[in-house]
Amino acid sequence: MFLKCLFYAFQFLGTAPITIKALGTKKNKACHFLFVSSRLGILHNCILLCISLPTIYLMIEDILARSFLRKKTNLELVIDGVCAIYVVVPAFAFLLKISISAEKAIMIINKLNVIYQKRKIEFKKESPPVLLLRPVKIIVFTNVVPLIIGCFVSGQHHISNLLPLPSFLTYQMTFMQYTLILKLLHYLYQSTNTELQSVLRSKVPIFIVHNRFLGIDSQRISNKIELLREIHVLLCHLSKEVSDFYALPMFFCISNKFLILVQYFYYAAAILSDKQETATQYEILILTIWFTIVEALSLVVLARVAGLVVKESRRTGEIVGGLIAECPNKLILKQLNGFFCHLLLVQVDFNVYNLYQINEPLLTSFTSYITTYIVILLQFKGISCPSDSTDHTENVSTPPSVN
Repeated sequence: MFLKCLFYAFQFLGTAPITIKALGTKKNKACHFLFVSSRLGILHNCILLCISLPTIYLMIEDILARSFLRKKTNLELVIDGVCAIYVVVPAFAFLLKISISAEKAIMIINKLNVIYQKRKIEFKKESPPVLLLRPVKIIVFTNVVPLIIGCFVSGQHHISNLLPLPSFLTYQMTFMQYTLILKLLHYLYQSTNTELQSVLRSKVPIFIVHNRFLGIDSQRISNKIELLREIHVLLCHLSKEVSDFYALPMFFCISNKFLILVQYFYYAAAILSDKQETATQYEILILTIWFTIVEALSLVVLARVAGLVVKESRRTGEIVGGLIAECPNKLILKQLNGFFCHLLLVQVDFNVYNLYQINEPLLTSFTSYITTYIVILLQFKGISCPSDSTDHTENVSTPPSVN
């Protein structure tokens, strides 16, 4: 039920213009399914695209209206204007991408489903739902709960703050969707490594007589290693396809997060530097900090999960290397050497057009860049406004919109 609601949420926000086609029958309870294209979903995305364009105009109007009521410097108007426009760009880019490349997205998700089903059938292991649902729920609630609270409080403070809400939700769901796909990849890599480790724990290699296993066990282990190698090859190719598909959306989404976080930190620093503190400023500061957490959380979770996938894929090489060192059987050794050669030729990573990789070190770079830009903006503000009046400081601290 939880996964169905999540799927419908993705559909409603335009990040999944697909539908599910059941392949089983009523008599066959072990029902398999296939993801197929949805014309209604594509039409829904076109409507969302048309709605997102007027949003830019309304947001610019709102910024200009506020600037008449509250005196702002040209720098602050530029910052607000760019951030207001750019919050719509990631959502627009992904909706356009997913609508044009719907078949590619369907192919990726179907491959994930095929690998998952193949693993269950070949190894005769039913995965407990909790093993998959628990991390999925953690990712969803980590992204959604702070977002809902922030939108509710921001809307009460100023209703116009909710103007970019549809685009903001779409772009946040894009992050969450990518994170969930990476989490499923991590689970599949992890289960592959678990099966490989079971070969190390097998009792058969202990009973070696003149460099030979018992015939049946030797062939069985060889077939198992060959199957695991095939699954790992599919996972590596699929990881590359996932990285390529999400490269454009992540370019806009991550760059948008950078701009928004710079904006939030700039206004927070402006409030903290004001000597005359007011209750309104404290409210705005808390709201700014809250949305900073909302923006940062989704990026931190994505980088963490992507790092886990890369780490798990590299751990396969360590396991295969350990098997090669402990296995004198020629038949099995041949399979292991073939597996190891494959691992030497592939390198799993998730990047954005080779500009940067999505992993934990990205967070460190992100923090350093934001700090640098904040210092530059504050220095520029000090030069352009040497006499910082109380009115001006209050006007700097405009409540952040949902962007």
